[in-house]
Amino acid sequence: SLMHEAGVLQGMARYDESISLMRRSLEIFDRQQSPRDVANAQMNLADVLRETGRAADALPYATSASTYLVEQAAGSPEAAYSLSVLGEIQ
Repeated sequence: SLMHEAGVLQGMARYDESISLMRRSLEIFDRQQSPRDVANAQMNLADVLRETGRAADALPYATSASTYLVEQAAGSPEAAYSLSVLGEIQ
């Protein structure tokens, strides 16, 4: 999937390409009206933005994703990850 490819690119420090694919994934999930996938894509995008020093850009994505995941998937690995990334950004 695009998100997996974006994660590989992030791991290779090819951040601009990773961000581009993550944004594209987010648009697709949004059109599909898949809120959990949207939240996961937002969190992954927030993480790579944080990693590249763009915390201000990452914060809205991380906040939105954490809010959804904590409310809808409390106790899930995704919710825990979202809180971890949000904590690193704040």
